[in-house]
Amino acid sequence: MTSKTPLRRSAASLGSCRTLPEWQQLYKTQGASPADAQAPFLDLDAADPAWIARLDAARLQSQLAALAARVEEAGGKRDAFPLYGVPFVVKDNIDVAGWALHADTSMLPGGCRVVSAGGELDATRPSRLGLLNRSVERTLDEQP
Repeated sequence: MTSKTPLRRSAASLGSCRTLPEWQQLYKTQGASPADAQAPFLDLDAADPAWIARLDAARLQSQLAALAARVEEAGGKRDAFPLYGVPFVVKDNIDVAGWALHADTSMLPGGCRVVSAGGELDATRPSRLGLLNRSVERTLDEQP
């Protein structure tokens, strides 16, 4: 594709790609590049709690360069890569964010504690039960 502008302007049409065949068709018929197709996803709300971690522009560029190198190694055959340029989300995998998961035998089953440089989150069962009890008490206190 000689001009990337039409694809960047039509982010809504990119967002309409929902299935693997639709993404594959975007690359085959419109000559889109993964960089064009991924651009709208960089604008997603970083504060959205649905995301544990997201690629920033620099890391995306690094991933796209690695993809291009792999395609080149395969003789330029994109069909060798069925997920070529398809954005995806890794669900429930904290390792993607570079976090480590450690067992703590002092906790009851179902509990967790998150410790990071930015702070600590206590989601142990007693902690969650206490929050639930306080919430119920507040609701009952507000009732006439």
